[in-house]
Amino acid sequence: MQDSPYHIELYEPDGTALGDLVGRARNIHVIQSRNNPEEISFDIDVNEFERYAELIHVESDRLIIPGHTEVRIKRKGGYLCGGKIVYMTPRISSSVQVYTVRAVGFLTLLMDRFTNKTDEPSRSFVGTPIGSIFSTLITEAQTGTNRDFGITIGSIDTLASIDKSFDAMRVSDAIKDGSETYGFDFYFTPDKKFYLLAKLGKTRPDIVFDYPGNINEIPEAPVDATNLKNRIYAQGSGSGTEGNKKAQSNDVNSQLNYVVREDQINHSDVQSIGELQAYGDAELAKWGNPVRTAVIVTDGSEQPAVTSWVVGDFLKTRTMYRSMNWFNGFMRADKRDIFYDERGVETVTISLSR
Repeated sequence: MQDSPYHIELYEPDGTALGDLVGRARNIHVIQSRNNPEEISFDIDVNEFERYAELIHVESDRLIIPGHTEVRIKRKGGYLCGGKIVYMTPRISSSVQVYTVRAVGFLTLLMDRFTNKTDEPSRSFVGTPIGSIFSTLITEAQTGTNRDFGITIGSIDTLASIDKSFDAMRVSDAIKDGSETYGFDFYFTPDKKFYLLAKLGKTRPDIVFDYPGNINEIPEAPVDATNLKNRIYAQGSGSGTEGNKKAQSNDVNSQLNYVVREDQINHSDVQSIGELQAYGDAELAKWGNPVRTAVIVTDGSEQPAVTSWVVGDFLKTRTMYRSMNWFNGFMRADKRDIFYDERGVETVTISLSR
């Protein structure tokens, strides 16, 4: 067993602790993306796994059950994320006896539930706060015999009230689509609490990444105008003499800088002009100006520690190159990819956007 900052805590779905593979797990890999399910993987020696199960008086074939057992990842004193273990495979030869284990974030549980059955009327909300709509969908998805995932509702920010209908949509897709359309963020805690916020993260002048300095590499930092569009026609459903519902969104400043760039999006299931306008505005927010993103690679043993900031925070970035002046300032951390290898080397790759 080696020293490791990473605790790999195993749990029953009801929250009962099973064990902790700290110092035993190798090649720990954690990917966290804003408004997406986490991805977790690790290796453990088969013989060490058997010895640990015996030590804690648990049958080794019951310690990890894919589709049932849950995992929480903690780095030193701070939790990073949790998920459901979905895959476990051995690699066994005369020289290697290793299990590889994979888990995914709790959002994926809601892929297996629908807003309503295909033979039922649409699930509709009228004049309902946005947060209440999606927390209600989660609660309803877990109501009934053998349907409780154990997801509970945490803090829900007060947002606008809207009319919204769903036609047999996966609950996970409904939440992700809602976040893209209405601009909210959401996440699940390691103990399966769901939080919905107007915006996740804070501006962090205390978290600084420099090149040269604590940034080891900037493999890419594109300014990308490939998909530039600043006038969006959103088209929905309609019938009879009314024809299809339509809404238009414009970014006037972008049109002045780059002339008019048009595009059309279709949502045949949408009948509300307000909802169509929201879809158009969301598309405009993504593509109204050249997209500025960057990927930076850092050493996880250096400051700032990955537990001192969260995905969604606006981090301070700087570089010596004048031609990359746009990089200097605050960029939002949209994703982080953490890999702690069997040698104890920790690499953190951060995807940023402005």
